[in-house]
Amino acid sequence: MFKSKFNRRVFVFVFVAGLICGNSFHRIIASGDDSPSPPKFGQEVKNNLPSEITTQTGIELVLIPAGEFDTSYTLGRETKSRRVIITKPFYLGKYPITQRQWEGIMGNNPSRFKGNPDNPVENVTWGAVQAFIQRINARESTNRYRLPTDAEWELAARAGTRTRYFWGDEIAYMGFYVWHRGNSGAKTHPVGMMRPSPWGLYDMLGHVHELVQDRIDGKYSIFSGIIDRYNDAPALIDPIGTMSTDSILDSLAYNSDVQNTLRGGSWNSGSAEISIDKGTPGLLFVLDKETGSVGFRLAASVD
Repeated sequence: MFKSKFNRRVFVFVFVAGLICGNSFHRIIASGDDSPSPPKFGQEVKNNLPSEITTQTGIELVLIPAGEFDTSYTLGRETKSRRVIITKPFYLGKYPITQRQWEGIMGNNPSRFKGNPDNPVENVTWGAVQAFIQRINARESTNRYRLPTDAEWELAARAGTRTRYFWGDEIAYMGFYVWHRGNSGAKTHPVGMMRPSPWGLYDMLGHVHELVQDRIDGKYSIFSGIIDRYNDAPALIDPIGTMSTDSILDSLAYNSDVQNTLRGGSWNSGSAEISIDKGTPGLLFVLDKETGSVGFRLAASVD
């Protein structure tokens, strides 16, 4: 008799618990959030490096591990791939530099889309960005802060994945991660509102095109757009463009005919135009002039 009542009570408890869990699960499914979770690729932290650092002015940077990837360049109907190896870890901004951060260093706000200081700064030139970085380095008595190289940017953007985007191959899910022409309302927004990449970087493929350290003057044989140079080419190890960081910090002098390299997409890019790969439009070359779709993300060398 006692055993029978006990079994019935256990049955009722399990049944009710099942209903509660089932309802909770149903609420999760019914929430309408059916986007895929991006694969998790843990960042390997070596030599006791912190996974994140913050500058004295409050700019947050995330550790990017050394690694390698296959970069692709598309020219017309032809696509070639080449192995790229980054031998040292580095730090990269969790977000694009904001108007608040720019104004705190430079004392002005050149942005086209003002109104919220947490929007990304844009309408900046490569030369002005070098002046911004020089001031940060001077404040902290270091030379570690800089723009990422083109190759470092791509390593970080891929976040250990081999898919078309860091969330997978489906363009339909882009709106969860990227501000682009279809969802931006033709303007910028506060940084960090979209979902991050598996490596904790926000707004990595959209919002504003991002300047990198590399500049193109016709002598740069790595990403110059001449696809024949990808044929049977050896792996590239820590590649960078023609102008060194040291010479820039010394003089900030540059040839106005030299073109800047832009990566990612912007608030004005069509979803089909946004790519990690090189070639139009994943890699753009522009003269050094202000535009409301161009910003940047700070990088830092590991001491």
